[in-house]
Amino acid sequence: MKIIHQEGKLLTDDYIKRFADISYLPKADKNVIFLINYYRNLKSYQFHLVIVEDDGTDIARVMVGTNTYWPFAFFGMFECIDNFDVFEMMMDRAEQLIVSQTHSTLLGPINFNGIHGWMFRFMGNCNDLPNEDLHPSYYTHFFEKSGWSIKERSVSGHVHDHEQRRLTTGVNRINNTMIKNGHKPILLSSLSLDDWVEILYPFILRNFDIHFHKYIPLDFTFFKTLCINFFSQFDDKYCLLGSLHDDRLSSFILSYPVGNANKYTVKTVAVDKRYRWGVPYAWCFKTIACHTEDKYGHVLTWRRTNTKNEGTKRLRKNSKITHQHVCFSKNIDRR
Repeated sequence: MKIIHQEGKLLTDDYIKRFADISYLPKADKNVIFLINYYRNLKSYQFHLVIVEDDGTDIARVMVGTNTYWPFAFFGMFECIDNFDVFEMMMDRAEQLIVSQTHSTLLGPINFNGIHGWMFRFMGNCNDLPNEDLHPSYYTHFFEKSGWSIKERSVSGHVHDHEQRRLTTGVNRINNTMIKNGHKPILLSSLSLDDWVEILYPFILRNFDIHFHKYIPLDFTFFKTLCINFFSQFDDKYCLLGSLHDDRLSSFILSYPVGNANKYTVKTVAVDKRYRWGVPYAWCFKTIACHTEDKYGHVLTWRRTNTKNEGTKRLRKNSKITHQHVCFSKNIDRR
């Protein structure tokens, strides 16, 4: 076996494609090349792409780097065969590549930026959700055996029947309260995609941060491309809905079908700091719970709620937890 790596600013197109082609998830991330090409050109980021090769076959990969925003080094785009020696060799090299930096902690997975995805996703307490995007369970064993600890956790699940009934009750009343309080409900179809991007971009800048969300501000043009490429996939006008207050976005909820079973799943709920956890928050959940039941025939299903989030405590308490999400960290030996 041998390890090869290239530094972000010196990457070749062939090497990027080779890195992107290594995937053990049945549902590979199609944005790998797109993301690498964006972040390699940012002065605020320094990173390496590491590949493990065995007898001409690429068997593992990881991106490792630093930026000027986070007080820690990070890794992401992690893929590895079920072989602890391969894992240890690759992650030892990853640590060596950033040990000369000022950071003393390595944390991940984070794919450059929290908005692109972070944390591994593993099976939780039941098996009634689509699983094609689960990470291999042996990852947990590898990290723990190698001295890593779990830094942050999230969970996914679906609400119990009694909570579904509560959520789908009083929808007209919450709609009237929204309007009375100056919030105008909008659907994906209410605005053009360009107009949606124009109100989403400043909302995320105001309400997403580098610590809790691991969000690093994006260039507007890049953000617009990401949004339009993503939302163009969906024809359900409820996949993105929100509310306006004084012509500014005051809340939004992102939901879409997941997996072969087409489970309609809430991915993101965000409410402006001025109204958290008030009427717009309740309206988002009630509206999408009704839509999920009416169109897809199942209870509200949600994905990756951080366990530190006090505002979603009721949601977690009244749901069946189906998946666990974890982020690992390790102190870097700087001797």
